[in-house]
Amino acid sequence: MKAIVKKVINYTELITIPLTEFLALDNSIIKYMVMHWFGGILLIYTVLLPIFMNKLGINIITAGAIFSITALVDVILTFILSRFLDKISPNIGMSLDWLTESLPPLIYSLASTPFHFVLGSIAGRITNILNPVYKVYENEIFSKDKQSLIYTYHLITPEVFTLIFYSFIGYLLTYKFTSIFAFRVVFLICGIGFLFVALIPYKFLKWVELIEITKHKAAINFPRELYLVALAQILIFVGLNFASMLVTSYYILDKMQGTVMDVLVLKIVSSLVVIFTGLYSKNLGSKISEVRIAQ
Repeated sequence: MKAIVKKVINYTELITIPLTEFLALDNSIIKYMVMHWFGGILLIYTVLLPIFMNKLGINIITAGAIFSITALVDVILTFILSRFLDKISPNIGMSLDWLTESLPPLIYSLASTPFHFVLGSIAGRITNILNPVYKVYENEIFSKDKQSLIYTYHLITPEVFTLIFYSFIGYLLTYKFTSIFAFRVVFLICGIGFLFVALIPYKFLKWVELIEITKHKAAINFPRELYLVALAQILIFVGLNFASMLVTSYYILDKMQGTVMDVLVLKIVSSLVVIFTGLYSKNLGSKISEVRIAQ
């Protein structure tokens, strides 16, 4: 009996301790995370996109060509537009990011030809350029002494909502609303939803002023170790693209005769792994160096 009670207490602590730690965070940090909860669930359109293209009869070669073309455009846009990032407040940058994030799903909600998907994919690449503003904002509001704990909850809390929302949408698109029109409605809802999320950093988050770094104030040096990190990132990127969501989705749908839910289960399982891994490793920083954890 004592053993059973002890197990119940341990399982209860798995919920109460993380909840207590999360609620103890600064209010500005919690608001920042809530923004990512809403934005994260709306990113379901990126997972549904390959399924939608498959349903429209676009083969995997054409789909791959579309994303390859837009990847090249991404490099060009990044080179041209990234120089303007240090001229705006991170709050404005985040608002612009969510605004531009609304463009791809809105385009996909009307798409019917490969050209439409090229336009949507290019629009999606624009948002990638604005990603660094989040790191700038986090460096300002995340306290250094609790940074590891904050990043843990910043990583796992959106996955909880992803787990619930993806399961719900997967069920609807697999068993209730299986038409092309249903996908268009989901894309439209995501696009409109991003417009509301764009208001959060501008109206509700703690304001962070522009921090301009000039050549007179700071010099950027690249240590040799950074090149090894860059090489690791390249190898990870290559590996992910060999087993990308596009390839995996087409394989499940065409070769395994799978369903929308079958594809979304991968993301659901991934969210579960992130949640449990995050809860297990949130205190590792006090026992193992960050370098070892990264390795």
